[in-house]
Parts: sequence; structure tokens; C-alpha cells
Amino acid sequence: MRIHRLRVENLGGLAGTEIEFEEGKATVILGPNESGKSTLAGALGLLISERHDTKKKEVRVLERLGSSSGPFVEAELSVGNYRFTYSKQWLKSPRAHLEITMPGREQLSGVDAHNRVNQILDQNIDLTLLNSLLVKQGHSLEAATLADSKALSEHLEVATGGIASDLADDDLISAVEAEYDRYFTKRGAESGELAASAKALNEAESRLSAAAQAQARIDELLSRMPDIEADLDALRISLDENSHIAFELHRRFAESQGYAAAIAGLREKADNQHSLAELLDQRMKARRLLEEELMSLVELERQ
Repeated sequence: MRIHRLRVENLGGLAGTEIEFEEGKATVILGPNESGKSTLAGALGLLISERHDTKKKEVRVLERLGSSSGPFVEAELSVGNYRFTYSKQWLKSPRAHLEITMPGREQLSGVDAHNRVNQILDQNIDLTLLNSLLVKQGHSLEAATLADSKALSEHLEVATGGIASDLADDDLISAVEAEYDRYFTKRGAESGELAASAKALNEAESRLSAAAQAQARIDELLSRMPDIEADLDALRISLDENSHIAFELHRRFAESQGYAAAIAGLREKADNQHSLAELLDQRMKARRLLEEELMSLVELERQ
């Protein structure tokens, strides 16, 4: 069974709500306490199980105070080859209406509509299993009794290779309960193998998250590699240029050392020539003194 659309009016605390269920996706209904979530969840079960002319307590407690109309539920469903829109209103102006669009068109009302829907459901789904899956507010959360579920029995028979058909009802239920106890507590909490698997899954997800972070860091570093390689190429070019500059400076330094030695030799020669010049000057002075003395002696002899 597939629910395509669900509409309620004057149902418990809900004045009016309509939900369309997208095919292939889960629909989650969120809201604070006492906002009508449980009422909305139980609307489909009420539509299927309770006739429009009932006065049961389960229906009367859902009457909205101060409303001139009774509780109303409408659903668009697909069951097997059938697709139909089914609606009921209880207590005030009670009515029921069924419109079948596939595989052929039918329109029924009142008790006939109720009986026709039950006939379609009984032909195509396991009502015992369906009722066990509808959790109602205020009811026990313990596992439902499924001994009368034909669909579950058939699936168990297939899963066990025909062994299930050889078991008595009590043995079958015991086998189901034993299998259930492997994974859940009596109140539906995860335990045993399922709890261990859930813990292992959480640990694996944590490791996966850490690995994903490490991979992201690696990807970031890899994305920077082209820039780093470009910087290295630039440094290599700069190093080559600096090597040429250093070689030229070394050559010029060697040349300057040769020039310095030549200058030092010239300075030494200059110093030597200066010393010779001073010596020559001294000798020239001594010669002039000698010449002056000779001239004086010559003059004395003439007198």
C-alpha cells in the first residue's frame, strides 16, 4: 500500500491539515508535543477501521470542541492494481465516500464504500500485519502478536526453506520472538548484534571522517604543488644568474689583485726614484759648494 495524500479536518487538535507524500522518499513530520503528530499518524488507521456511523469512544474523543462539523479524514491510496480516494466524516453529518480511478472507475458511498475498501485491502495486503505496524498514542509499545499474519508466515516459510510451515503456531511465534530478541529489547531498543553493529558502524564512520579530513589536507597540498614547483623553478633561475654574477665578481677581484700588485711595484719604483733624486740633489749641492770654493781660491791666487 502506498499513501499519496492525506487530509484531515476537525480531528482532535487539528483544524485542517493536508500532506502529499512524494514517491520514493521518506516523509518526516516534526512538531512540539501535543501538536497533533500522533493524531495525524492514526488518521489512516481510523479511516480504514472505523465505519462512518460509529459512536465508539476512539472516535468521540477526537471530536473538535466548538466545531460545527465532525472529524473528517480523506486519503488517496494505491493498493495492488487499485488507486482510489477514500473519505469519511464521523459524528456530525456522518458520511463515507469512495472513488476508484484504477483499474476501472467506481463510486460508492456509506457502508458500501467501507465494505469495498476492506475487500480491496483484504485481497492485496495483510491487515493483521498492517494493524500491528500502526503504533497508537497511549497503547503499549511491546511487540504485537503476529501469529495470524498470513504474509509474515509466508515470508518466514520462504526464508527458512519451508521449515516454518512445519512449525506449530506457538513454535513459529517463539522462533520469531527469539530472532527479534537477537536485535531488540522488549521495548524496541537496539541490543545484541544490532547494537554491536551500530557501534561498529559509528566507529567506522568516525574513522572514515578522519580519513576524509586527511585526504582533504592531502588534496590541498597537491593543489599547491604547481605553485611550489613554479617557485622552485624561479629559485633555480635566480641561482644560475647569481652564480654567473659571483663568477664575474671573482674574476674582477682576481684582476684587481693583479692591479694592486702592479701599483705596489710602481710605488716601490717611485720611492726608489725619489731616493735617487734626493741623492742626486745632495751631490749637486756638494758640487756647487766645491765649485764655489775653487772659484774663491782662484781669485786669491790672482791677487
